[in-house]
This record gives sequence, C-alpha cells and structure tokens, in this order.
Amino acid sequence: IFLAKRENLPVILTGGVFQNKTLLTILKEEFEREKIEYFFQTSTPINDGGISLGQVWRVIKEA
Repeated sequence: IFLAKRENLPVILTGGVFQNKTLLTILKEEFEREKIEYFFQTSTPINDGGISLGQVWRVIKEA
C-alpha cells in the first residue's frame, strides 16, 4: 500500500494466495479506502495456471 501510494501505481492481485476469499476481501476494502487502483483476474486461472499472464503483461509494458 505504501509503495502503491508513493509511486502512484496500481496493484495487481494474482496468484493462488488470492483463492483465500477472506484475504482478498480485506485487501480490496483497504485499497478502496485508500483510493488505490487494483486489478484482479476473473477470466483466467488465479492459481499457477495463470502465472504467465503477469509475465506477459510485464514484457508488454517494457516493450
């Protein structure tokens, strides 16, 4: 949260840890309270099956 606010960056919530609905809900509420933009994948697997999504995003951003 500190870095997202300081650098004015969005947060991307991905990975198997976010199968934990309690953790996901707490973080979403905090980001909304702090007015931090965040993204959460809904059309791809959230566990290891979707890891390459983040890798592709980074390559595109660096191109």
